[in-house]
Amino acid sequence: MPPLTCDGIGIGGGFKDFICLSDSRDHISVIEGGRPDPCVDVPQAWACGEGEEFSSRLGVGWHKLSRLSEPGCTGKNGACDVSGYHLIPSRTKQSKQMATEETKHSPPASDSKLALLPTAEDNYSTRLIKTSITHGILKFGAFELKSGRRSPYFYNSGLFNTGFLLNLLGLSYASKIIELKDQLKFDVIFGPAYKGIPIASITAAELNRLDPLKYDSLGFSFDRKEAKTHGEGGSIIGSPLKGKRVLVVDDVITAGTAIRQSIRTIEQHGGHFVGVLVNLDRQEKSNDSELSAIEIVEAEFKTKVYSIIKLSQIIDLLKSIDGYQYELLQMENYRKQWGIQPAQK
Repeated sequence: MPPLTCDGIGIGGGFKDFICLSDSRDHISVIEGGRPDPCVDVPQAWACGEGEEFSSRLGVGWHKLSRLSEPGCTGKNGACDVSGYHLIPSRTKQSKQMATEETKHSPPASDSKLALLPTAEDNYSTRLIKTSITHGILKFGAFELKSGRRSPYFYNSGLFNTGFLLNLLGLSYASKIIELKDQLKFDVIFGPAYKGIPIASITAAELNRLDPLKYDSLGFSFDRKEAKTHGEGGSIIGSPLKGKRVLVVDDVITAGTAIRQSIRTIEQHGGHFVGVLVNLDRQEKSNDSELSAIEIVEAEFKTKVYSIIKLSQIIDLLKSIDGYQYELLQMENYRKQWGIQPAQK
């Protein structure tokens, strides 16, 4: 397979953490930037060294057409390369002839890697699953859980640890909330310490970005593990909860302990708990019940727990990608042993 090349596009500003979108085996049709490089404030194409490196790893052909001078761009810490790289169409003879030697000799990307590149047709859940796999957030293997079970996959949400990944996570939560706008009515987003803190913050910011008229006054708050006795004091940081409808966001519900504590905290501060949104629903039975932890919480508090990703969606995606047959078999076997009957939420 020849090196991949890119259709000509202009990217406003310098970007890091590029995402390639493609349905083709021989070229990439669109490249989206992740977070803007702070030192670039005028249009520039392919400004960052990280973009070069990423393209080479994928076998993407690119051609240096011009140098762009950016006033005030220091290029410190390698964050910004003032050389501009304009991508020229992959189907032109010139593009293939003028690809760099490094790219020419790069090993071709495997079909499975190409299949994991987000496409324009992907919804927010699929895009999040694909990105979680490519960034090592969702791993396959043999993992011992706190429950003692041996799981063929592990989802480490603590690895959403870059600006690009955090923005993607916030966009995923915000997209789910907007999708559920008729079911979810709330005034404050609450994130239980610790993993819920960045989720609540970035989700509130992303909702305001997507619909500022509706969400400009949306509050967010989180709790401390231990109440503070000096300064502002208390156990809550952020928007007051009293008299407010409160949506809890977290990464996953394993035993329901954190959610129960969050509900108690909300009620103690005069708030009204209205529901939960988590990143991943493992769709598996609890240790002492045929119900999942999510189903137990729903029954106990007569509420709804929504999720962005479900185990069934991960399995469905793997079925569509060559090279994951073994992982798929292990996950199917695990679901047969521990899975619940999937329910749509």
